[in-house]
Amino acid sequence: MKRCVPRTADRVTTLLAAAGLGAVGALAAREGLRQGQLDLGCLVTAALFGGMALWLAWRMLRTAGWGFYYDEERVVFALSRSDRREYRWEELAGAGVRFVFGPTAMYFLFADGKRINLLPRMEGCDAFLTTLRQKGVPAAGGIHPGGLGDLGDPPTAARVFTELFGEEFGKGGHR
Repeated sequence: MKRCVPRTADRVTTLLAAAGLGAVGALAAREGLRQGQLDLGCLVTAALFGGMALWLAWRMLRTAGWGFYYDEERVVFALSRSDRREYRWEELAGAGVRFVFGPTAMYFLFADGKRINLLPRMEGCDAFLTTLRQKGVPAAGGIHPGGLGDLGDPPTAARVFTELFGEEFGKGGHR
């Protein structure tokens, strides 16, 4: 299966950010303890930075392995380690899965309200976008190239990509 997943560099950066936040929280706590009296500023700083570090590390572990795994017949959306959803390409629209392509974000929205972002920085993003275009995945919200008169025929990813990037999309001409 092909995959579209976060880059290793992004995961390392997240880990380093959590470590940095934790270090600031620990230094603030140590400074508060060293003075021998309760300093509200040190206490708040330690709580905020320590809390952010714990939340970031927990979030990174909880969503480890998220991304898109696909082949010619099906696509697997891995929202987290425990939430994986598999569909055949043809049944995406019928299952309530919408591909939202807007000027600032690309994501898949599920019928239960959960969503998974598609980030241009992800490993394999270009190949995944090309597959979306080839499969004619319907695009919802965001950009409607045909204007208001095209409401009866929702735009497909192929039409959206052609409108934004031109006919050279997928041939290396979009960079």
